[in-house]
Amino acid sequence: MNRRFGVGSAVFMLLWCSLAGAWPAAPDTNLVICDRTGEQTVPKIAATSDGGCYVAWYDHASGNYDVYMQRLDPQGNPVWAENGLLISNHAQSTWITDWDLGVDSTNSAIVVFNDIRTDPNWDIYAYRISPDGEFVWGADGIALSAAGNADFEADPSVAISSGGNVLIAWQGVGSNGYNAVKIRKLTLEGTDFWSPSTISITSTYGNDYPRIVPAENDGFITCYVVRQGSQYWSPRHIYMQKFDASGVAQWAVNGVPVYVGNGVGIQVRPFLLADSLGGAYCAWYDSRSGSILHAWAQHVLAAGTVAWTANGVQADMNTSRMQMSPTASRVAGSQDLILFYLETNQTQTTFSIGYQRISAAGARLWTNNGILYAPLDSRQVLNLSSFALGDGAVAVFAQYLAGSAVNSDVEAIRVDGNGANVWTTSPVIMSSVPSVKQRMAAAENVFDQVIATWPDGRVDPS
Repeated sequence: MNRRFGVGSAVFMLLWCSLAGAWPAAPDTNLVICDRTGEQTVPKIAATSDGGCYVAWYDHASGNYDVYMQRLDPQGNPVWAENGLLISNHAQSTWITDWDLGVDSTNSAIVVFNDIRTDPNWDIYAYRISPDGEFVWGADGIALSAAGNADFEADPSVAISSGGNVLIAWQGVGSNGYNAVKIRKLTLEGTDFWSPSTISITSTYGNDYPRIVPAENDGFITCYVVRQGSQYWSPRHIYMQKFDASGVAQWAVNGVPVYVGNGVGIQVRPFLLADSLGGAYCAWYDSRSGSILHAWAQHVLAAGTVAWTANGVQADMNTSRMQMSPTASRVAGSQDLILFYLETNQTQTTFSIGYQRISAAGARLWTNNGILYAPLDSRQVLNLSSFALGDGAVAVFAQYLAGSAVNSDVEAIRVDGNGANVWTTSPVIMSSVPSVKQRMAAAENVFDQVIATWPDGRVDPS
């Protein structure tokens, strides 16, 4: 289910793509965040309120997957020591799962990950690092899960509540021995809100891949995959649940069904986005109609009612193509949703990016088949993310260079509220260097700038 990301050595790179004309970087240069020998991988990025950001990564220079982080000021200057601040060098498995990075109301970073410091089984830890590099929750952070157990604990996700508190969800094990969603809420001082400290959402055969977003009055919404059988091929459904500030569930006892059907694969991790009114959107892809994958979205309102047709709205009705890995943003001043998704032919040999706007009423607005940013070709598209901008959105992605299945560039496109390209030259190339670029992350800051970061093999390719 979870996997180790990244192989070989990589240098950690970062580039700003200015959407407002401020501080563009040359696409053939980029900014080096870390160039230690050895692998830097699985980067995370989170923007700060002053226009800067934090960048965090796993670093294998020591032979262990240590956690490092760097803070950049609004001009893109590294604030901490060259090659970053060591957050944790505790023992880590060579099989790395996903992790997360957030920023609280004081511009401190919240870093959540798992490691094997106390036993061979993963436990979840959280660190709060101030803008000055102070370890606010102690040198070893806060242990969120019990040490010494045999639980599979992975994929932590962090959110900051509307009251400024820290929400962390992860995949653990429930009392019935199957996977469960675990959630814990902390003050900025690191004290627990609830007693017992951890909420556990269980089901007969287990829940996977929790995501969490804030809701009104210091509450939150979580989305997760619910297994329908004990086998890996058993169907998987998608549910949401809302909790108030005290951790009391607000919706149906077993959550609100987002999608109940077949075709959600073991690799599918739903995308969750708050709607600003106490509800949330979910986007995913499935093969409910057979072997053809399509992207879908659903909107659950603050009261726990499903706003759109049962089991979601299909983003693209073209049956000759497939859509995967959707990412979404909400159109400012409305409840419309803009989806970007990877688009391929049925044999997954040609690729592009598609996008669709879904109205607050659940109608497809950019034709039933969505819009392609370019005709499908042999260059595979990777690591897609998107952000709201003006009445439209911007998407950032990597794409293999022509004739290569190894080297890629980094590109960005921007569309307006009608789906039209905003930039005269589109896509904008963020990195033109022909090199191996691995798992990329991106964020949007207060200046309407998108920041992308990735491990890159241009300096240390071996």
